[in-house]
Amino acid sequence: NDDQRGAGAAGGQALVSNGGTLAITTGSLFTNNALGNDTYAVDISGTTAGAGGINFGSTTLDHDDAGESGGGIRLVTNTGTFTFASVSRITANNGAGILASNAGTLTIGTTTAGNIETSNRAVFDISQTTLNLNATMTRSTASTGSGMVFNGVGGTVNLTGALSITSSAAAGLSISNSVAGAAFTFSGATKVISTGAQTAVQLSSNSGSTVSFTNDGLEIDTTSGAGFTASGGGTINISSAGNRINTTTGQILGWNGVTVGAGGVSFATLASSGTVAADAISLGNVNGATFRVGQRHLGRHERRHRDLRRIVGDLQLRPGDRRWGWRLGHKAGIRHRHDDLHLSRHRRRRHGPVHRQFGDCERQWRRYRRDHDPDRQRHSAERRKRDDFDRRQCRQCQRPAGC
Repeated sequence: NDDQRGAGAAGGQALVSNGGTLAITTGSLFTNNALGNDTYAVDISGTTAGAGGINFGSTTLDHDDAGESGGGIRLVTNTGTFTFASVSRITANNGAGILASNAGTLTIGTTTAGNIETSNRAVFDISQTTLNLNATMTRSTASTGSGMVFNGVGGTVNLTGALSITSSAAAGLSISNSVAGAAFTFSGATKVISTGAQTAVQLSSNSGSTVSFTNDGLEIDTTSGAGFTASGGGTINISSAGNRINTTTGQILGWNGVTVGAGGVSFATLASSGTVAADAISLGNVNGATFRVGQRHLGRHERRHRDLRRIVGDLQLRPGDRRWGWRLGHKAGIRHRHDDLHLSRHRRRRHGPVHRQFGDCERQWRRYRRDHDPDRQRHSAERRKRDDFDRRQCRQCQRPAGC
């Protein structure tokens, strides 16, 4: 995503290793200066961590003050274990907070978790690495790529503080190709992802891994970008009721082939203020626990009655149950329990228990209504009575029927 490397300022970096074997039993890191764009305070590449690994007990990397630039930690093509157990803060400008690619095993913040913040780059850009990552507040502003990237990652990620990703040039939060058993947990009270024309949250090919947004406060905002997409496996938990996705013309939610975890998925609002070109909300081949949405608000061109229904999907189906759901009024892989919108007498009859036998099959409903609707039966009886009367009149006057 952002694996660039600047020339660096002489003497400005804390640790640089470009090969060989390196072992550090314990130590501390403190930097606060101008390093230069894409120059990192800790830069280790092509290196094997010796017996016991590379360990630092205290880490403070500060490179975002006025006139400063530089990144935090860069680990590329290494083997062994790298541990930064106690992190006070890592702040960067024009450099990633933590950039790791094929970096072996990386442990961050297990003793003390701190803030990690950056401007113009990703706060985390991590791929093909085993992680044990813990942090409190995390922030990425105006990244030239994605705001936070985990690709091919195993292990655990626990972000317990406020999360903010804004104005990134690619997807705000991207998690893909995770190793089975990986767990990503975002548990801060506020989780704001605002990406304009880019996808806010993008999950793909995470079979066997789990992504959880807990403790409420997920706020996703885009213009033409999609709000939350997920495909290709994996389990998703979004707990509490105060989670929201708001777009202008971007798809609100598009999930395919994923599982709702035991914690369920709950949104207070799924909303688009304009016209969405494709399906505003699409759920396909989604199974697992409960998926709930409090309100749906769609643009004026999409305000059909079906689209305004409250989604209350129960994905735990009994054997033999059919799967029905709403994807702008079409089957979507979930069973839909009808809401309590005000309905006319005819609508109440249509959307009552009988109609739920047929879900969205209009042809089956029409056939049933033709055979069982009491109004039609009454009208048919009256018509037969009129026809009988006409035929009697005709028999009396000995003229053809319809005289």
